[in-house]
Amino acid sequence: MRLRREAGLGVGVVLALQIVLSVLTITLLQRMGPAIEHILEENVEMTQAVEEMLGALAARRTDPTAKSTFEAALSRARSTVTQPGVELPLLDRVTTSWEAAFLGDAQATRRVVEALLELGELNREAMIAADRGAKRLGQVGAWSAVILGALALGLGILVYRRLRLHLELPIEGVRSTLQHVREGNMQARCATGEGPAEVRQIARDVNWLLDQLLQRSEPAVHHDHHRRDQEVRRVLAWLLDRSARPMIVVDGRGHVVAANRP
Repeated sequence: MRLRREAGLGVGVVLALQIVLSVLTITLLQRMGPAIEHILEENVEMTQAVEEMLGALAARRTDPTAKSTFEAALSRARSTVTQPGVELPLLDRVTTSWEAAFLGDAQATRRVVEALLELGELNREAMIAADRGAKRLGQVGAWSAVILGALALGLGILVYRRLRLHLELPIEGVRSTLQHVREGNMQARCATGEGPAEVRQIARDVNWLLDQLLQRSEPAVHHDHHRRDQEVRRVLAWLLDRSARPMIVVDGRGHVVAANRP
């Protein structure tokens, strides 16, 4: 259970970071969309209305529809006001002077043109500010995505190293032990102090099986050694009996190994 819990926790945290990164990206795109739409629908509309009014005012002597065009553009500009505190006074100045300007009043024409130019400048500045805000939002989202991606990468590396230390290396130790046993080293054993509880239990079970196998093989080996010792003693006795002098063979501890009849 501990192995499953560790693996599930590591993989779960990485997946959670990936989900957060995806949600952040979607939220960023959803917030940038209205910002761009605001620029296009409000400021661009106002700028277009101002340009139409200036064009209609310039063509008032030659275009019979210039007055109606100016009036429609002025009405559209009032419906797309985004900064009432500064735009409405300018539009009020245009409203009170545009008819006199169309009748040829130079002072009224100057007041209308100045108000329209100032109104266009205000909307250009608003567009620039909105564009900067959208860019800042994009940069914040991009850096947030980079940071979360780096966290996910670092956590993934950490999870891999933890799984390697607690799972891969202990299993590799069991495999190496079994390989040594296959090569004839019956004394090889697995380390039982590494890895999760499940892996340690597997190592203990493998060691138990190897101990049982060694115990079953020891009687046969002991029997072979005993028979070989008896054969050696018999050959030594035969060789010693060929001599007429008394002879005794002892081992390194002084124990008698063989002796002839004399």
